[in-house]
Amino acid sequence: NRFFSNDIIGVGDNYKAITYISPISSEGMNYFESPILFCGLLTLLLVPQAFVGLKKRQILPFSLFFGFHMLVLFVPYLRWLYYGFSIDYYRYVGLFMIVVMLIYAAYGLDNMMKKESFNYVILLITLGVLLSALYFIKFELVDVIDHDIQNRVAIFLCIYATILLLGFKTKLFRPALLVLLVFLVMAEEVVAGKATLDSREYLSYKDKTKREKCFDYTQEAVAYTN
Repeated sequence: NRFFSNDIIGVGDNYKAITYISPISSEGMNYFESPILFCGLLTLLLVPQAFVGLKKRQILPFSLFFGFHMLVLFVPYLRWLYYGFSIDYYRYVGLFMIVVMLIYAAYGLDNMMKKESFNYVILLITLGVLLSALYFIKFELVDVIDHDIQNRVAIFLCIYATILLLGFKTKLFRPALLVLLVFLVMAEEVVAGKATLDSREYLSYKDKTKREKCFDYTQEAVAYTN
């Protein structure tokens, strides 16, 4: 779900991760240690376009490179092996996955712009798969999904797909649509960031004076026991 938004299943202390048994960690994932995979909804639509127009000798390395990073992300033992079985989080794995997706999305956009390699059938299939994953795939914690973010993601995906279809399939007003696409990406990031900032708890001077949150008596208690 965090491919669609980092906040779709909670922000900060309200984050609810799907728990699993880990042989190297007994703690559940939190907001920061869970995979942070959101890198724009347009990216999700453009990644499959990177494979359009590839030569046969290019398809295998493109697929293996992308598939390897997906396996590291979803197969726990590969991820633990990456960290030498010392820690169990996604910090760098998620970062590498974001970089890979951005590279593939940029390649897909370059194909569409320069090589005219645009497959509207793949785009519509991609849109259908993303919307199905967003609404119909049932996860353990489906009840904690933020439905406002869920609906917003669906609207942005549909708008992006419409612009891509008009701009690259029909070539109707392509320059204007590309400018609109840039502003739409900026608007998406602003809206996505608002939820992250507004819904997160913050520390105030009152917390310090009343010894609350991270200003409690934990340090004094540890010092007393020692």
